[in-house]
Amino acid sequence: TGFAINELDIDAHAVAAALELGDLDAADAMLAMVRQARPGMVSPELRAHAARLNARLSALRDGHEGVEAGFETAVAAFRELGTPARLTRLVEGEALLNDAAAIVWQDHIGVPPGARVEFIVTGPPLGVPALLVTRTVDTGQGGENDPNRALAAITAATDAPEPGARLPTATPPLPAPTRPWLGDVAPARVRKLYFSEKLSDPKNPNSATTFYITLEGKEPTPFDPSSGVPDIVVQQGDVEDWIIENRSAELHAFHIHQLHFLLLDWSGIPVSEPFLRDTVNVPYFNGRTLAYPSVRLRMDFRDPDSIGTFLYHCHLLEHEDGGMMGLVRVVSPSREGHAGAIDGR
Repeated sequence: TGFAINELDIDAHAVAAALELGDLDAADAMLAMVRQARPGMVSPELRAHAARLNARLSALRDGHEGVEAGFETAVAAFRELGTPARLTRLVEGEALLNDAAAIVWQDHIGVPPGARVEFIVTGPPLGVPALLVTRTVDTGQGGENDPNRALAAITAATDAPEPGARLPTATPPLPAPTRPWLGDVAPARVRKLYFSEKLSDPKNPNSATTFYITLEGKEPTPFDPSSGVPDIVVQQGDVEDWIIENRSAELHAFHIHQLHFLLLDWSGIPVSEPFLRDTVNVPYFNGRTLAYPSVRLRMDFRDPDSIGTFLYHCHLLEHEDGGMMGLVRVVSPSREGHAGAIDGR
């Protein structure tokens, strides 16, 4: 059925990185976009290599060859391509280039724990059953079991009740923004934080786990709810880049209160999103990559209402309750004693 995205880069390095992280679904989705692209939209080299790699992905999924060998071969081959190839998806023959009003059609949406999405669904034809499902989520060796399962059954019927609400046929335009787009603002500083875990009994994987989110250069310490001492102090009006690494064997979801951020890159892969988030998944460390999985976030402290002390944490309840939480304090620009970045990389 396909879907539309305003602008999307299919990059050989992005496919290689997905394979290195063990995310076969992401690699396969990118390859599917290449396979379905019309002639001239992607390079012949990328199209040919995507076709060759499909068989390798199938073999990896079916366990017909060693996973390690399969990853090494696939990653090396994609690294050799080197040059990114741009792909713009088409809808009814029209290219969607930087058109914010264009409808973005998708057949699945990734929703981190505690995040929200809004979408419009085209229902099935009369008499055809449909399901809203959650796909299997690979949360890592130390993570939870999240299998594919149905969330809701959808049935089209002539005697269905009238909907409780209807979308308006026209909506007033949003007011013009009063601040520059967050992605166009240079950060005042860069900080690095990381997720980590510690078993109470390293020989027993089922023993109690302490969870940490730590500023680079500091010792991991579980969150103390009785302490009002902030882990980070920021000046209101600033924009900062935060790099969040995951040094554990399970997925974590970074979430912050009071403000939103822009996802800039995913494990070194540039990301171009026309929207802001307050929650993002950080993939788990599988022990095979040269660097820890990470996200780079542009944090927006420009709103005067952000002044105060509030939380950032993993949005998995067991993890935040187990210590994976920190405090950030936003101070007035007129207030002295503002702390600089711990990691000014």
